[in-house]
Amino acid sequence: MSELAKRNDDGRRAESRTEAFLLDRFWVLKLSVDLDGAVFVVQPATRSVDSLRQHTTTHSFSVVQSRSYRDGAGVEVAGSFVELPDRKPQRQFFVSIHAVDSFGVASDYFFSAEEVQSVFRRRVNPSGQEVFVFSITDERNFSQFRRKNREKASMISKALADVDLQKNQTYLNQVCEMPGSGSIRPLMIQVAENQWQMRYRDVLFEFERNENSIIYVSKSDSSGKKVIAHLLADNPLDDYEFDPLNEEWVRRPQ
Repeated sequence: MSELAKRNDDGRRAESRTEAFLLDRFWVLKLSVDLDGAVFVVQPATRSVDSLRQHTTTHSFSVVQSRSYRDGAGVEVAGSFVELPDRKPQRQFFVSIHAVDSFGVASDYFFSAEEVQSVFRRRVNPSGQEVFVFSITDERNFSQFRRKNREKASMISKALADVDLQKNQTYLNQVCEMPGSGSIRPLMIQVAENQWQMRYRDVLFEFERNENSIIYVSKSDSSGKKVIAHLLADNPLDDYEFDPLNEEWVRRPQ
């Protein structure tokens, strides 16, 4: 398995583990997926038929981001998810990290926004974005953040119960406007000047533009790797997007 395929598999596993835990306890909307995980919006679960019939215009939400970590590669979390402009923590934001060490042993970690600020490293990434970076070392093993599902659920529930609804709605709107988080269509991630990747379910798509501006697409899954649809040079990339379900290029809505 290639390194990209491993990364794709790790991201899918992190997404699945986080989603399974959340669905057991909350109403969950998956906003987006990328190579390393997914973003979920979480709402308190309705426990009675009567409450389902009640119409309310505003609900409290938390945002949970799943990420995957493998030895030697740091995990980036966008600062705009974690904190307010004044750098106070977004108390309705959480990070769930599924880590695999060099021996293949898996561990799950769960952090509040305040904990991310405290124990992750604040950095500016090559794109000029402020991020928080998670990386396990001999000195920092984060064992105290290996939490049971009951504790994770309690942390989210407390955040949902202590919400300024107006600020909470503003935060949700901001999250939905962030690149890649506005829909469940997978995010195409640029990894080099003429190379991109996209994760969709258990499939990894890789895109490469050659010297003639033709973009070739390869598909990797359990059956191996093969070349599929390509985009011709006379079709500007900005006018098209790749549909991973049908494995074809489609024109963007005008």
